[in-house]
Amino acid sequence: MSAIARVALVSALGVATLAAPPAGHAASKHAKASASAKTTASKSPPKNKASAKAKDACKDKDKDKDADEAPAPTPGAKLAVFPFAGDDGDAVRQKVLHLLRAKGMKPNTTLRAMFDTPEQYRETAGALGLVGYVDGEVSVDAGEASATIFLRSGASGLRTWSATFSGDRRQMASDLAKTLWDQWSPALGRACADAAKPRPGAREPMRINAGTPLADSPRDGE
Repeated sequence: MSAIARVALVSALGVATLAAPPAGHAASKHAKASASAKTTASKSPPKNKASAKAKDACKDKDKDKDADEAPAPTPGAKLAVFPFAGDDGDAVRQKVLHLLRAKGMKPNTTLRAMFDTPEQYRETAGALGLVGYVDGEVSVDAGEASATIFLRSGASGLRTWSATFSGDRRQMASDLAKTLWDQWSPALGRACADAAKPRPGAREPMRINAGTPLADSPRDGE
């Protein structure tokens, strides 16, 4: 091999060596890139958890909004309170009556539940000026008691609210009276508001103006 050929070969090998990066250097860059990607991924919060928190916050806002928008019960509103079924039913009913009177409501205790259809409830409510009907069921098991209170709308004739309370038989009626109003008040307010709305199909009374004089007409032959 001539001297010129040797020089060309050495030059070519040197250029190739400079162009190719060291294998260790390339691996180091790849490792750093992977570590950076993992760090970024760990910092970003999971989408599912963030969405769940946002939904819970919306639900809480909706509940607060509904509570704020619910009308207050109208003082002097009339409610029919039927006898309560079951053991200790009368004791629980007396607590409910006392609570209603203390809040300015006027319970009707003489009416009996002798209705079969929502239409009958609506017609009776309209005739007696009732905003709703209250009834309940009480059950006793040894020393424990449970009471369920129902509210039926006078405007629709349908049950619109219920709540169940349970506890020691000797204390349940008193404990129920302490917490019932806060749970019951929004439903009673809506029943009062619905009763104040014009009833569909209601007709205004016919009015006759009896003071208008009749025109005199000439008789035949006059």
